[in-house]
Amino acid sequence: MKGIVKNMGVVDKVKNCPWIVVKIGDKEYCINTHYSVCMTEIKPNQQMVGPGQNQFIKGVYSIMGIQIPIIEGRKLVDSGSIDSIKIQISQELSDLRFKYDAWANELEWCFRTGDSFTDSLDADSNDLMQYIKSRSSDERIPLKARHLLDKMREPNKIIYTLTGKILTQKEGQFNFIEDKEYCKKILKEIRREVDRYILTALDNICKLLVEDVSVTVITIKCNNKVFGLLVDFVECVAAHTGEISLESQDKLSSGKVNIRGRMYSILDLTKISRLV
Repeated sequence: MKGIVKNMGVVDKVKNCPWIVVKIGDKEYCINTHYSVCMTEIKPNQQMVGPGQNQFIKGVYSIMGIQIPIIEGRKLVDSGSIDSIKIQISQELSDLRFKYDAWANELEWCFRTGDSFTDSLDADSNDLMQYIKSRSSDERIPLKARHLLDKMREPNKIIYTLTGKILTQKEGQFNFIEDKEYCKKILKEIRREVDRYILTALDNICKLLVEDVSVTVITIKCNNKVFGLLVDFVECVAAHTGEISLESQDKLSSGKVNIRGRMYSILDLTKISRLV
C-alpha cells in the first residue's frame, strides 16, 4: 500500500511539469523537469575535480560552481561508454582506410606486372559505400563526421569511373587496355583522388572521433541528492499529452508517459540516485 501511495504522490508532483526526452545509447527515456535542476555540457577542456566512486560514475565535475558526480548513462543501458564507442568506430575507419588503399595499390600492381585485376568495378558495392550506408544515420558518430563520410560518395564514384576507362573485361578478368601512356595518366589521377578525397577524409574523421567533444549533462535532484546524468543528446522538452502509467518496462523504467503521441519510458531516478 505504501508503494502505491508513494507512486501516486510522484504522479501528482510531475503531472503539471514538462518532460525532457533524452537518447541514451539506442534507447529513449524521459525525465520530468520537477527533478531536473539544469541542462549543461561538460566542455572538452573541463577537468574532473574528483574520481568516480564506482564504475557507473565518470567522475566528479564542477557544474555551475557545484561539485557533483556525473553518472554515465550509457553504462546504465549496457551500451558502453562514449569513449569505447569512439575507439570502436575509429578502428572501423582505420580498417576501411587500409582496404581502400590496398585496392588502389592492387590496381597499380596489376598495371605494372600484367596480372589481371579481380576486384569488382561496382562503385556502389565496395566496402566504403557499404560503410557509408550503414553509418549515415548512426547518431553515435558526430554530425560533422557523418557529413564527411557522405561527401566521399562522389569521389568514390569518380575513382571507379576512371578505373572503368582503363580496364577491359575478358574471360571474367579485368585487363588494362593497350595504350600504356593513357593508362599511366589515368592511374595517376586515380591515385590523386584516392589520397586527397578518400584517405585524407577518413584520417580527418578519425581525428574528429579521438578529439574530446562537449557532452550533455542533465543535473538532477532526487532523494536529497544532486547528481548529473550523461546522455547522448536531448531530443525535446514537452508536456505529456496522456495518462501516466506506473508499469515498469525495464530495469531503468518506473513507468511510461505519452508525449506528443508516443509512449516513452520514465527514467527511474530514485533507483539511479542509489548509485551516488
